[in-house]
Amino acid sequence: MKKQISLKDSVNLASTNFKSALPPGVAADRFVQICAAAALQNPGLENADRRSVLSAFMECAKDGLLPDGREATIVLRGKNAGYMPMVNGVLKRIRSCPGVLEVNASIVYSNELYERGVNDGGTTFRHEPIDFGDKGEPIGAYAFARTSDGGFHFESMDRAEIEKVKEMAMKDKKSGPWITWKFEMWKKTVIHRLNKRFKFDDLSDRVARRVEEAIDIETPPLPTPISQRLLDAVVPEAKEDAPQESEDVL
Repeated sequence: MKKQISLKDSVNLASTNFKSALPPGVAADRFVQICAAAALQNPGLENADRRSVLSAFMECAKDGLLPDGREATIVLRGKNAGYMPMVNGVLKRIRSCPGVLEVNASIVYSNELYERGVNDGGTTFRHEPIDFGDKGEPIGAYAFARTSDGGFHFESMDRAEIEKVKEMAMKDKKSGPWITWKFEMWKKTVIHRLNKRFKFDDLSDRVARRVEEAIDIETPPLPTPISQRLLDAVVPEAKEDAPQESEDVL
């Protein structure tokens, strides 16, 4: 009887392919280490469909995001794995775009000072977050970007608008990213609207489309399959009596 090698070993076998998919500026060895760590730290991934997990890691690599739970995360839908960018990952991609000086997104709470105005100089806003103490209830979210050509791009959505997107997106009212990552989804929704109005570059636009997919359905979509040749190379079958390698994190 044969059994599948560990996910960590599959990640190591696929490391060259992951590295070749990464955009400039992303440390290749670091990416592979984080994938291996994710494989070890999440038992659900080890038991998931191996091809879907490796494909999710590959999609992470193409977008230049680390599956570390901050820039991106690998989530499960049944036995299949999917890749979902997090807010920090989306902002990272936009910040790397030529001409972008600053970009950010934030939640506004009822006890915080928030003002927005429009004058001859364009849109202005003022937000004084409460870091400690009673913030009140979340009432909306905004995202903005400043560019080197003097541009200022701003989007805001109140709670009712965001809840409307949520209601259209959620099929399962008890689970999914809108439950697990509520305020991540609030920020992603307004960042997505900002990106629709001002496309930063092809890579950030692709990440934004992934965000749209995560917003529009209750669970992340299945990843795009990688080639059969790569799958055959990184998911070989090991003999039952083959010695097992160390499971230490790289």
